[in-house]
Amino acid sequence: MKFTKTLLATVLLAGASVSAQAALLGTSDAYLSVYDGVGKTYDLNLGSVLGLNYANLQTHASVSYDLSQDSTWNTFAGANDANLGSALFFVGASNSGTAFEYTSNNAASVTFTNAVLKSTSLNAVGSSGQVGRINLSLTATTNSAIVTDANADQGGWAASSAGIPVADTLWGKNANASAGIGYGSTGNFFNAVAGTPNTYSNIGTWTLTGNNLIFTSATASAVPLPTAVWMFGAGLMGLLGATRRKSAAV
Repeated sequence: MKFTKTLLATVLLAGASVSAQAALLGTSDAYLSVYDGVGKTYDLNLGSVLGLNYANLQTHASVSYDLSQDSTWNTFAGANDANLGSALFFVGASNSGTAFEYTSNNAASVTFTNAVLKSTSLNAVGSSGQVGRINLSLTATTNSAIVTDANADQGGWAASSAGIPVADTLWGKNANASAGIGYGSTGNFFNAVAGTPNTYSNIGTWTLTGNNLIFTSATASAVPLPTAVWMFGAGLMGLLGATRRKSAAV
């Protein structure tokens, strides 16, 4: 009993430490941004609420999160409910200024220059650039925020001169990224690593539908049915056949 109580206390303390962690994005934390198309952006620290970062997103099989658990999302979705059908979302993660992960409508990754991958400027996408921008809208006690699109320095999707949301072009650094995914749709999730040459890979997909944010790894495969299930099915079919033959004989 003593061991059980000690173990329980340890688990509770571990849970408390996770829930009490700082809400500001770390340099490798994943984040979600949703652009309603008419003036507001919702930003969420996925590192704080789900523990997702650049490294473990490449090993996760699947992740599902109910955004309605976040009061800020409920305010955002409620106020913009009529506009969510045309909203765009983006998921990204960085790795200390040398690599990043991003959503895209493209079937293959878009090639970026080393200068883009390694950018640490506050207003450049790079790895830590967007993290820094979003952190200006978050606080040490909140995991999410709603900002105006015009306030790009705090993670807003301010429109470019061509009228294209900046996040959809990876904040103006690559116009072919198609980074914004339609609300209710699924987008590919790519990893880009600076090197000689740079390397790119598809590590999964993200979907935002209703209040559900879903990640599925590119390596995740369907779980095979246990042998017992197939044996049960064969036995059931045999039993049904025997029943039919018996009925026909009568």
